[in-house]
Amino acid sequence: MKDSNFPVRINKYLKDKGIASRRKADDLILNGEVTINDEAAQIGQKVFLGDEVAVSDRALEESQNKIYLLVNKPVGIVSHNPLPGQKEVLDLLPQNMRGKGLAVLGRLDRASRGLMLLSNDGTIVDKLLNPRSKHEKEYIVEVDKPLRHFFLKRMREGIHLSGGITSKQAEVEKINDTTFKIVLTEGKKHQIRRMADAFGFAVRDLKRIRIATLTLGKLKEGDHKILKGKELEKFRNALE
Repeated sequence: MKDSNFPVRINKYLKDKGIASRRKADDLILNGEVTINDEAAQIGQKVFLGDEVAVSDRALEESQNKIYLLVNKPVGIVSHNPLPGQKEVLDLLPQNMRGKGLAVLGRLDRASRGLMLLSNDGTIVDKLLNPRSKHEKEYIVEVDKPLRHFFLKRMREGIHLSGGITSKQAEVEKINDTTFKIVLTEGKKHQIRRMADAFGFAVRDLKRIRIATLTLGKLKEGDHKILKGKELEKFRNALE
């Protein structure tokens, strides 16, 4: 942490060090697991340059065992609960990455492909998946016939779906005659397919290319990479 960033509240200090989210840091402080200059830290206390901050071994071990993985899911792979004969996203990982409590954060149906995030960090689940969070997810969608202006307009404005649900406003950009890009801040089941179906379009291909600050980039289908460093820090900051 640069000198110019001091003084800083203790919960932000712990977040910036990658030890815990601000909320989790407050819990650690309340439980007496954080000290500043050998004295129990207090909620809202500030850390100054030169202060000695210590965290319990238990909390440190927990923070060091957090795993964040990006996976490029191919069509035909299920996100969870595979039926006999089906492959799930975890099957794409090497054996030594399994059994670590990884959960899929933001599912894709079997016929869809693209970016998925897997993690065993429970502190980010609600922040990412809660409908109130409004974190963006971006998709490239190909449909079975030429796009119409009215269809794109309604996709932007929101569409009444079955079950009394109305989709929220979305960013929609036409790419070519049958392909468009859409950015959602919600994740209803089969939402894009249902939105297209409401106007007589069938989705031929659906690919997620971004989740909040995370992008698919050059990650090949079926491959994974560990999220770390500045990319992880940027993502965690975006969830705050």
